[in-house]
Amino acid sequence: MAKKVAFEGIECSGKTTTIEIVAQKLQHRGFTTKILGKRDSIIDEPLRVLLDESDETLTAFQKFLIISIRFIEKNQILGTIEGLYDFVLIDRFEVSWRVFAELVDVPKSFIHCFVQQLTLNEVDVYVYNKIDYSTFQNRWCLHRSTREGHEVNQEWFENKVKIIDEIFKQNRIPFVNCKNESDIESLVEILCTSMC
Repeated sequence: MAKKVAFEGIECSGKTTTIEIVAQKLQHRGFTTKILGKRDSIIDEPLRVLLDESDETLTAFQKFLIISIRFIEKNQILGTIEGLYDFVLIDRFEVSWRVFAELVDVPKSFIHCFVQQLTLNEVDVYVYNKIDYSTFQNRWCLHRSTREGHEVNQEWFENKVKIIDEIFKQNRIPFVNCKNESDIESLVEILCTSMC
C-alpha cells in the first residue's frame, strides 16, 4: 500500500517544484513514486475550458461544484493506483478543496454532508508549502486571476493563508512545512523512514 503525501499551499508557493524534487529523491533511493496531478485527469482540461469560457456566468457555488468534480476524480484515481507504488505524491487534495469552499462561502454543513458521502482516501502526510507575501509578489503571482473571483492582492493573500492555516488547525491535520532545500531533505528522510 502506497504512502500518500498531499502537497498543499497557496498559488505560486512551489508545490509542483517541491513534488518533482521529492519524487526524484525518492526514486533515487529506489522507491517507486507516482505524482498525481493534472496530467492524470480525464476531466481537468474540459473543466478548465468550461471555467474559462463561462467565468462571468457561473455562480461561485457552480464553480465550487466543478472544482468538487475534480476533487472526486482525484480521490477515485488515488484509490485505483495506491497499490502500484511505494509513494503517491498528490498535487493539492482535500485542504485545497476546503479552502476553495471557504472562499466562495459554501456552508460548512454542506461540506460536512458532502464529505460524509465520499469514501475519502486517507492521506499519510500533508506537506504545506507556506510562503510570505514578499515571496508571492516576487514570483509575479499578482498577475494571476482566481477561480473564486477575487482580486489577487495582499488582502486576498493574507485571507487565503489564514483559511489554509485554520483548516489544518480545525481538522487537526498534522503537516510538514516545506520552505527550502533543508525542509525537503527532512521530508524525504521522514518518508524513507516510514517505509522501514
